[in-house]
Amino acid sequence: MSLVKHDAASPAWAMPTSPVLPAVRRRYALRVLNTRGYVTCREMQTTFGISEATARRDIDALVSDGRASRIHGGAMLSDHSQLHQDN
Repeated sequence: MSLVKHDAASPAWAMPTSPVLPAVRRRYALRVLNTRGYVTCREMQTTFGISEATARRDIDALVSDGRASRIHGGAMLSDHSQLHQDN
């Protein structure tokens, strides 16, 4: 993933320079889930410059795979999701 280089003129939430594949976004979400225990749609939106609908689809895919459980505004780590983590 190639994010915009940040400087004084570039805000910290600057969007990626090119589209990020869904698999990459979902691996990022899994890393956040395994680190913190939850990930939000808003975080996915601002990190990747995607719409709310796209963020929800990414999270819904993780829920469908049994890797996460849906919560209001995002997802939390499911009980057995670490067994399915992609490296």
